Amino acid sequence: MFDDGNLKYSEKIEINKPVDLVNLLFEDIYNMKKYMPGTQEVLLVSGKNKEPGAKYKIIVTAGTESMEMIGTLKKNNLPDSLTMTYEMPGVVNIMTQKHQKISDTKTLIVNQQEFQFSGLMKIVAFFQPSGFNLDAFKKQSNIYLNSFKNFVENTDKDSVN
Repeated sequence: MFDDGNLKYSEKIEINKPVDLVNLLFEDIYNMKKYMPGTQEVLLVSGKNKEPGAKYKIIVTAGTESMEMIGTLKKNNLPDSLTMTYEMPGVVNIMTQKHQKISDTKTLIVNQQEFQFSGLMKIVAFFQPSGFNLDAFKKQSNIYLNSFKNFVENTDKDSVN
C-alpha cells in the first residue's frame, strides 16, 4: 500500500527445487539477465561481488526505452534474507527476499518490496496514474517471480558452478 509517498507490499511463490539451489541462483546477481526480462547488463562498479556494499550498474530496456539503475547489496543471509537497494532518479527500491524450506524439493520465496519516491516521482506516485499503482507494481513483481521460478526449475544443480 502507499504510505507517506512510499509503496510497500510482499508477494510469495513456491519453487519446486531445494532451498540450497534457490539460494545459489538468486544470490548470483548476474543471473538477472537469465530471468529478468529486459535486463541487458549487470556490471560490478565497486566493492566485491556478493559482499555487502557491492554496487552494480544494471541496464534494463523496455521497448525502445533504456533505464540505468544502481543496485547495492545491503546484506546476504540467505536463506533467511537477501536485501538489495535499486536506485534511479526519483526512486529507491528496497527489496528483501526470504527463502523458506518447505521440503527437500520445495522452497517458498517471500519477496518484500518498498519503493521510496522523491521529487517529481513522489507527485506521480501520489496521483497513481494508470500503470503506476499498487496492482501494477505487484503484477510486475509477479512476472519477475514467475520468471525466476521457471529459471530455477529448469536449472540442474550439476550445471551450476
